[in-house]
Amino acid sequence: MVNQRQARVIDIDNYAQTGGTNFDLAAQHIRNGVYDFLIIKAGLGTEKSKIFDEQRQYTENAGIPYLTYHLVDPYSPNKDNPKENMKIQAESYVNWVGKNQSRYCVDIEVPYEKSRLPTRKELNAYLSKLIQLTGKRPILYTRVNILTQITGFMKDAETYPLWIADYVYAKPGQENKDGNYRYFDDFLEFYKWTLPPTVRGTNLEKKVIMWQFSKKGKGPYYIYNEKIGNNEDGKQSADLNVSINERDEFMKHVFGRLPDLPKAAPKLDALTPEQIEELAQAGISPNVRVDLNIADFQTEEFVTLQEKLEKSGISPKIKVNIREDLSKYTDMIACLPFKFN
Repeated sequence: MVNQRQARVIDIDNYAQTGGTNFDLAAQHIRNGVYDFLIIKAGLGTEKSKIFDEQRQYTENAGIPYLTYHLVDPYSPNKDNPKENMKIQAESYVNWVGKNQSRYCVDIEVPYEKSRLPTRKELNAYLSKLIQLTGKRPILYTRVNILTQITGFMKDAETYPLWIADYVYAKPGQENKDGNYRYFDDFLEFYKWTLPPTVRGTNLEKKVIMWQFSKKGKGPYYIYNEKIGNNEDGKQSADLNVSINERDEFMKHVFGRLPDLPKAAPKLDALTPEQIEELAQAGISPNVRVDLNIADFQTEEFVTLQEKLEKSGISPKIKVNIREDLSKYTDMIACLPFKFN
């Protein structure tokens, strides 16, 4: 397969915390082919992830292709009526993410210690409702040993595209403490164009489209901020996934087309009011650093600019380096939405 490669994917969840994900870094990596898109956790049961809306907004602002996934819970919202719960959860998932996603992903595992796996009837109630609402057959995100524990569901699973978690261990000299691979390239050196070991020789082989091979990827290298909040350490690990088939074929399969790459943030020495307005309208990615020549603006122009940026949802995320004597602009600065450096 000359000049072909597998797609590389990172999935993120609420454990990254508010401000923990570096979307500019993710966009840069996607532009450079380090990986190809993100999958964002939408919620658990009937509870939406607390930072899902934040993560989705920043992902869209940065122009990053993405899918979402939903972790099902037979005990949510009412422990005494699990089958009905599953239908309500399918409705919740669609309400959170909308009906226009190219694909929906369903996470099947024991969601937390005091819950349990859904039964075959419960899962099929959820899946039937999700298909009814979206008109699309979802991707099942799970492990083979989970599927074998749900009596009778293995045959059903064979009719869905599968995203299989199967953690293989690094070769000598490449281990981290837990053994999982930390980088895509190290993994692909030994496992390029192969299936997860747990599906080989089973009826699931032809249905697997993606393999989660590590939950210990190098988080700060790929996507997470080293520090967040009050100098708190950011998330150190990342979930790493690869497609089974060639990248372009896979991307068309899950998105219906080849998604556009994120656009690079412009590098300008000084921005005029018109240029900043253009950036706001274009949905510039958060946390971009620009140099602002404050002398180009009048106070009333800043007020108008602030309103436009707030509507775009990106105003608090633009860092500005002002190279002027700020004492001359005290009144103007009072109405600025920017952080100063």
